[in-house]
Amino acid sequence: MIKLLIREWGKEEDYQIFRALVTLGTHHTNDLIIMDQRLPKRVGEFTVKGENQLYFNSFHSNGYLLNGEIKTESIELNINDTLTFFETVITFLACSKTNPYIQSFEESQNKIEKFKLENPDLKNIVEHFEKVSQDV
Repeated sequence: MIKLLIREWGKEEDYQIFRALVTLGTHHTNDLIIMDQRLPKRVGEFTVKGENQLYFNSFHSNGYLLNGEIKTESIELNINDTLTFFETVITFLACSKTNPYIQSFEESQNKIEKFKLENPDLKNIVEHFEKVSQDV
């Protein structure tokens, strides 16, 4: 799990990222909505790769500040990096080693493998459903 601290207009809020892609902007369709209307509807997106890598891809043509330096390109964030957009400040606080969704997926896979071993007569049926679900 990745944790951000969002500060804008004197308020602070923690935000936890559980998905691989989180959009950022002023429009209500974004995952993470910021209030500063000087910013575009879609400012950018956070992308999680692996269990503890966080990237920021900016769509804002004027760029943003990363730890006080102007940036316009996509970057990998490090813990305690701060993104600033006018009055909005986002700090990458932490990441845990286990994402609950990744962990639950691995647990499900382990349960399926155990089920196949315990029920060899149903193994072909389980493998068929696994194949069909991957094709979707």
